[in-house]
Amino acid sequence: MKKITMVLLAVLVLGIVGAGAAYAYMGGFERQGKGAGNTDVQSIMSTGTYQDLVAYRASTGFNVMPWVQDEADFALAQQMHTRMLQWREDNNQTFGRGSGQRHFGCPMMSNDGDE
Repeated sequence: MKKITMVLLAVLVLGIVGAGAAYAYMGGFERQGKGAGNTDVQSIMSTGTYQDLVAYRASTGFNVMPWVQDEADFALAQQMHTRMLQWREDNNQTFGRGSGQRHFGCPMMSNDGDE
């Protein structure tokens, strides 16, 4: 009986450690608090410049939109961001959570598109 209890306890501990490792690997701990960052990036994409994006990356240590590497890339990203926002408005899509609507995270905020 004592042996079974020890085995079950070991399995439980390994399961908890494994789940925590998987959560950390998937960016779970990193994602906490990104809501404010989303607002900052929204502002940069709406009215900012490439230099604003570079400064944001440096201040946060988060390489948001790593494919944007120069002014030309930034101009294209702003154009697509504007189109995305217009499409979402036209089709009743929103950021965040709520009832009665479909919701999508901003794919520009993370490399995996799940924000």
